[in-house]
Amino acid sequence: MNPQGWRESAGVRCRLHSSAPLRTHSSIISFKLQVRRSVESFVTPVLISIRSPFGGLTLWSTSDMTENDISDIFVQLVDNLNELRQ
Repeated sequence: MNPQGWRESAGVRCRLHSSAPLRTHSSIISFKLQVRRSVESFVTPVLISIRSPFGGLTLWSTSDMTENDISDIFVQLVDNLNELRQ
């Protein structure tokens, strides 16, 4: 840290407002990890949910699945997405 209170780390320059820069840096990293885990915990089930309709449509295109089967898959997709929203 230089006399003006600036600190550079990994090419990022920031002004320190307290005498505990590591705690501040640590809390930022912790927050970023929480956000990342939160996003991953939402996105993963969404990706898994949309995988089924794609597979069903592929089977339907080769006449290996009926329109009713496809309808059931999309109803399940909507249910899954509604569940995730709550």
